[in-house]
Parts: sequence; C-alpha cells; structure tokens
Amino acid sequence: MNFSLREYRVKATAVACWYLPLLVIAVSCAHQSPGLSPRVPAGHLRQEIVADLDGDGRTETVALAPEQPLSVSVWRSGRMLWQGVPAEWKPWKVLAGDLDGDGLSEIVVAVYKPTRLFPEPHNCVFVYGWDGSTAYPKWLGSHLSKPCVDVALWRREGRCSLVSVEIARSGKSVVGVYEWCGFGFVGYWQSGEMEQGALDTAADGRVVYAERSGKRYTLKEADGSYRLALQTS
Repeated sequence: MNFSLREYRVKATAVACWYLPLLVIAVSCAHQSPGLSPRVPAGHLRQEIVADLDGDGRTETVALAPEQPLSVSVWRSGRMLWQGVPAEWKPWKVLAGDLDGDGLSEIVVAVYKPTRLFPEPHNCVFVYGWDGSTAYPKWLGSHLSKPCVDVALWRREGRCSLVSVEIARSGKSVVGVYEWCGFGFVGYWQSGEMEQGALDTAADGRVVYAERSGKRYTLKEADGSYRLALQTS
C-alpha cells in the first residue's frame, strides 16, 4: 500500500461487529507496557457544547467541569437536567453527536481511569445515551484498538463517526475512524504512522489532524476510501 507525505490512503474495511471485542482486547493487550499508556492530556479544562440533543428545537448545553464531584452536566434554559461522571474518572473531553442515526445525540466522554480489563489508568471513551430528559450509560468501553490520546466526532450523512488519535508501537501516531455498531465501535480505517498531534473540528464539521510540526491534514472520504489530505493554504 502506497503512503505519501501528502496524504495517507487506505480502503475502508468493515469489521464484523461481533469480532470487535476480540480484536480490541488482543491488540490492546499487546500494547500494554510500563510507560506506554498515554496520560491525561494537558487540556484538562472546562468545556461546553451547545446542541439540540433530541431534535425538539430546544438547545441543551453539555458542560464538563473537571473540578466538580460529578463533572459532566446537561442544562436547558438555565436548569440542570442531568449530572454524572465522577471527577475521579478524570474526564478530559466531552463531545455530542448522533452516533447511530436515530435522531438523538449521544454524549461521548473521554476519561482517564482503570477498567476491569485493564487495571492501570488509561484513556477510555465512554458513551452516554440521551432520552430527552436524562443521560444514561450506553457503552463504557475499556479501550480502542491502540492507546488513545485524542478523539473527535466527524459529522456526515445524518450521523457521526468517532475519530481517534492513537499511539503505535513506534511511538508515532495513527488516526482511526470508528462507526457505532449497536454496542461499541467497529474500526473502519486507520492511517499510516504520522508525527504526534491532535484533532480539531472545523465549523463545517470537517475533522483536521494537526501535527506538532504545524502540518494540518483534513480527513476526507470518497467512494468508500478515507484519506488525510495535507492542507496547502
């Protein structure tokens, strides 16, 4: 497969949903070694997202306040509707978007904590459903396919994909695209190894990967293929 400096391309490959737990556990265990699991990112700060979570024309605010005993809350018209996610889970990012295309948004919370399968603290992606008045745990995943250091939602065609930055064995980064499969995520695509960096989301919903060197790549899809295209302007 040919990877160039200007873009990383690979055919999207669907993985059967029931195989995902086996794949994730096998790859993740291979990556577990002292000092490799990423620490909670430096951007461990307050965040707010304004969105119409249930499509009823009213906006809600999803707030992350890491210093509060329950760090994530949902507000509407100045009234708190729900509060959850203990501060000891060290939540460091919150996102909101429709993962399954049912018209209701999910709340995605990135946390840094141990789990039953992986007892050492590590970055996890937790998904909460929203029923119009309260949130509820929908998927509290132990791991993605590799140690994760950043996540974003890619909005397209009425639903969202999860985009991640993960650390390869070499210490370099790879960008992954995941789709919701009813309970957990299916890994559809992974880039070649790149310099370490972070994700950014443009106003039009595009996801951008920014390397520490300053290079920026836009995630694109065409005819079943994904690629990271280098921005030139």
